[in-house]
Amino acid sequence: AIGVAQLERIEDIIQFRKSIENEYRDELATHEHIKFQSQPKDNKKVTWLVCATVENGKRDEYLQALNREGIDCRPFFFPLSEMPIYARYSFSNQVSQSISKKGMNFPTSQKLESSSFQTIKKILNS
Repeated sequence: AIGVAQLERIEDIIQFRKSIENEYRDELATHEHIKFQSQPKDNKKVTWLVCATVENGKRDEYLQALNREGIDCRPFFFPLSEMPIYARYSFSNQVSQSISKKGMNFPTSQKLESSSFQTIKKILNS
């Protein structure tokens, strides 16, 4: 029932998430140490999460500071090869390990307040 209700308003949800992502990109555009994935030329993508990499080595500090402010930012997922069950299938995964250590996911909830963007911006400036 929940899934059907979500599907009935899927276009609104997709548009809302896209607007949230655009706001993050706009608000954080001056932060050279925050890198967003480039947008596809055909603009055909669904924003599930708003993700970026932190290029100055302070990702964990930012995550802690944002969470203290009640902003639920999270680290990227870790590579599957880091899980014992998949370790035997591991091969050179230096890129995924590097991205995993630098990546963070920003909140995309409809409960996200505009003041949260200012707090995020302030913390990422510190």
